[in-house]
Amino acid sequence: MRPAQTLGRVVAVFQHCPCVPFSSFLVVKDLYLNTEKLANILIKCGRLPMVGHTCAWLKQLLLLLVHGEQWPVLLTGGNDVILSVAEQLQSADTVHGSLVVLETIFLGFQENADVFLAFFPHFYDRVAPWVTTPPSALPHSTLVYLHEFLQGLLFAFPGHPFVQAKLRHLCTLLPPLSTFDVGTVQ
Repeated sequence: MRPAQTLGRVVAVFQHCPCVPFSSFLVVKDLYLNTEKLANILIKCGRLPMVGHTCAWLKQLLLLLVHGEQWPVLLTGGNDVILSVAEQLQSADTVHGSLVVLETIFLGFQENADVFLAFFPHFYDRVAPWVTTPPSALPHSTLVYLHEFLQGLLFAFPGHPFVQAKLRHLCTLLPPLSTFDVGTVQ
């Protein structure tokens, strides 16, 4: 991929064009890219603002790498993506997209909880302010997604009492799901 300053058209496609579920039919070897180049692409994609459809494109790239068992790429580029995307949790414009990407990564690492545990404080520090602000600070659909994401993390990482306590605390600060009209969430 080109340097960040010349990625204007790529960013526009990621933000404005719906993602094709390419992870279901594309194979990593068909890209003819080595581990280093794939990791660089993953890192650059992770540094894009998670607005519009960008999160869906990045999610498909992550799923493609998982299906292709590209663990060195995911370890090299995935850590950078986690940090970059977690930083975007601080903006109301990018919080939903960031949650989609982080859910894909964290739940993808269920087998290796060390990755999630290492990044959990970074994630928690950026999510906690959203649940302590008035519920109107985030869109309805994002609050529902955050609630479901936290519930998924509780289920995925049951053997870690400290993390479980923090996740439960975040869940108690959110409005109960029963107060949402889930049928209106897209």
